[in-house]
Amino acid sequence: MPREALTEEALEVIDTSSLNNISAQHLWQIFGLPKDAIFHFISYRNTFGSIVHKSELYYIDGLDTFTVEYLLDMFPLKRVVENSRGQVVAKSSLSNGTVRLSNSLLLRHHQHRAALHTVLENFKPTYNGYISSSTKNSKWLIGDYSVHCGQGILLGRPGFPSPTTNEYFRFGLDGQTGVSSSGMYRGVAWQHQNKGNTFLGALSQTSPLLIWQKNRSIYTYGVGLKGSEWTVFGKYYEGPLRVFTEVTREKQHIGGNLLYQDVLFELNVLRTKEGLTTRKYLSWQDRLGRWHMIHNDGILRVQLQNKNLRIFVNEHRTGTIERSYRWKLQLQRSKINYDLHWHQGTYGLSVRHSWLHGPAKYHLLFAAVDFRGSPVWLGIPAARGYFGAVAIHEDFSGIVAKVAIGPLQIGTTINFENIPKSVLQMSYFTSL
Repeated sequence: MPREALTEEALEVIDTSSLNNISAQHLWQIFGLPKDAIFHFISYRNTFGSIVHKSELYYIDGLDTFTVEYLLDMFPLKRVVENSRGQVVAKSSLSNGTVRLSNSLLLRHHQHRAALHTVLENFKPTYNGYISSSTKNSKWLIGDYSVHCGQGILLGRPGFPSPTTNEYFRFGLDGQTGVSSSGMYRGVAWQHQNKGNTFLGALSQTSPLLIWQKNRSIYTYGVGLKGSEWTVFGKYYEGPLRVFTEVTREKQHIGGNLLYQDVLFELNVLRTKEGLTTRKYLSWQDRLGRWHMIHNDGILRVQLQNKNLRIFVNEHRTGTIERSYRWKLQLQRSKINYDLHWHQGTYGLSVRHSWLHGPAKYHLLFAAVDFRGSPVWLGIPAARGYFGAVAIHEDFSGIVAKVAIGPLQIGTTINFENIPKSVLQMSYFTSL
């Protein structure tokens, strides 16, 4: 999956979030919004309360048209799930002769939670789920779960792939709320909080796990044990400055970010047996718009955006010497997006438009790509309720369409150059 595409974990956040409850951390770490735009959005929500109409977003100082359209594409104004005792999410896809069906049943009653997930791929079923119960300070769980601490080094479960930060926001015990089982444990787990201390223990099919974390007003620190492996981690956060680290026997990670006068800088250093790798991120805004620059282990990515224009430059490497640069120019006129693509001889054009008609919302994209050995990425409307990305490794001349009617969403991708690889997706969501 390309970096621009969202992971299954990110989809779980989308399925349960709205414009009125999405957190600043998720907007930054998962969806890559600039810190200043997030600040203006959260400040508006804190000042005026819930957002009632989508048009409000266009009048928030600090949010440009692209950011507003991105938020509206991702999230509804509200979800009735929060007040319901359960929800059902059903998804299906047909691609290249492969049928995949997934269903999730999520239940809640007071402090109790349960989930059952089924995935049927080529008529081979898999099942996952959990049961949990919580009190004011404690939580126990049986089934499939994830555990988070530090920077994810010990648990092998790093944060969401993010274009803006390597900071890891999550901590603690979570049941499996979606069909994705990556990084999941299966067994029994328990979490308890007392006077700023958090204790967590888990038994699974692998090694037993013990974690302790101390929480203060501007810093946290802790230790973790997983069998014979150990970790020490900590984080300091005050105002615009954040510093975070995790140390194990085989890996050491230290990083930090600072926001100063609309300029955000982040530096990460990771040491492993293979050596040192660094990741530098710089973001600022001026009269031209917003600038983002990432230098990750020798790979450069640059993005410039203003009200109606975006320019993306992504460096690619083949081996250790040969380099190429993938360019995308994105223009927006009258709510129509025009994307021009170029990557070392490969070039293409895509046009995307969204509109409302009665109770339905439609998305339609036309694209044509002349493939000459180097891939480009198309931003496409998918049936799961978000705008994802698909890598083009062949000549492409076709359409991507999506229609959303209430809880039902249907999408299709058709390449007239290669009809057998067409994709059909459907997603249905309802509350109980």
